[in-house]
Amino acid sequence: MSKFVSEDTFSSYVTEDFNWRVREISDLRKIAATAGSGYEVAIRKAGIALLYAHWEGYVKFVGEAYVKYVAVRKFKLALLVDEFLAVEIAVILRKYGVTSGDLSSRLALVADWKALEDGQFRNFREKGISTGGNLNYDRLSDICRLIRIDPKKVVSDPDYLDRNVLGVRNKIAHGESITVTADEFTLSSDFIIEAMRGFRSETEYCIINKSYMKK
Repeated sequence: MSKFVSEDTFSSYVTEDFNWRVREISDLRKIAATAGSGYEVAIRKAGIALLYAHWEGYVKFVGEAYVKYVAVRKFKLALLVDEFLAVEIAVILRKYGVTSGDLSSRLALVADWKALEDGQFRNFREKGISTGGNLNYDRLSDICRLIRIDPKKVVSDPDYLDRNVLGVRNKIAHGESITVTADEFTLSSDFIIEAMRGFRSETEYCIINKSYMKK
């Protein structure tokens, strides 16, 4: 857990992951630009799929790192912003069922809920950060809400993300005949790199400012 000891080690942790992803994207761009003989067409299509994989993978990686950073500090839930209580209460809601209406179940739910306020946020659950296998702008916004990030500071053009990256990626994944031009691949890769960089920077800002704590 040494990577979550301080703000600096957290920053190094998420930056290292960002860097290898950018290197891989850059390498593929170079290969696509120099392949020739028609190979570049297939490489650019594969490149869009790789761009999406890094986009989803990095948002999940940084989001989970943020929650783990808070979890290892074992704060009382009463001290944290309500988003962390929402992460914890989801487990209880599944336990009792949203539609459960009998008195004994409701009383048990109330008891568990009150117990949470005296408990610590320490058990990170993978369900806390879900990309749904299709990280569009709406799903990104939900993740940003947990971390308390403005999603518009991460993705400046939601339509471009949903249409030109996810939309094209989904068509490729479904085996549709589609051509990705050199300009389209360059624009999409630049867009994803900036979005990942923005998500990292905004998350680091939240760590520095302790946005997870109630004011």
